Amino acid sequence: MFVSPVCFIALFAQAGLGLPPALVASIKPSSSTEPAAFRIKDGRFTAQNVTARFLVAIAYGVQSFQVSGGPGWADADHFNIEAKLDDASDARDREPQMIRALLAERFALVLHPETRESAVYALVLAGSGTKMKLSADQSRSGGTNVGAASLVGTGVPAGLLASLLGTKLGRTVLDQTNLAGRYDVDLRWTPDAVDPEPDGAGLSVFTAVQEQLGLKLRATKGPTGFLVIDKIGKPSAN
Repeated sequence: MFVSPVCFIALFAQAGLGLPPALVASIKPSSSTEPAAFRIKDGRFTAQNVTARFLVAIAYGVQSFQVSGGPGWADADHFNIEAKLDDASDARDREPQMIRALLAERFALVLHPETRESAVYALVLAGSGTKMKLSADQSRSGGTNVGAASLVGTGVPAGLLASLLGTKLGRTVLDQTNLAGRYDVDLRWTPDAVDPEPDGAGLSVFTAVQEQLGLKLRATKGPTGFLVIDKIGKPSAN
């Protein structure tokens, strides 16, 4: 999700507080040619074929392009990861903290925030209302699956939806829907069809968002938070 420059720095300052005291985690090198994918649910984090830069983006709610600096292997090396909280009974909203703890403990990550003006997309209502349905359980996320050309989840707030769309577009997406609550999302488009004005080659993510969700992605400019990697180390495989 996008946050204002002031809130971004405040969020970063608090990021190290209240981390899970211990994690059960497995990190293995990946040689897969499949696109990166991850799943977060009930205190568990599973990721396939992800880079260290991608992990930092997930942990801090930014996009991969907003994570700058770092060695070449942070983009070149890919990993499969299985991690879970020791006590999953109190997992609500703690998954991002879990991934931050994983990065601190296993990757020795050190970074700092910066704010820059950049091109962004605003996620807005396309008409009189969204086509998404409110989730039956409004208390927590039911899990989100992000594929090469799909985004499916339950209990998804609009801010998280905007953030996940940004990972596909390589640009920050601002949530300007004013939608409260958590929604069931089933978004599917044609792989590699990301042009906002498709030429008949397939269903673009822009068209899919409007037709399937009742929302619209509008190009604009705004302040964007960036994270700069000061230090990161390769994790030992296990």
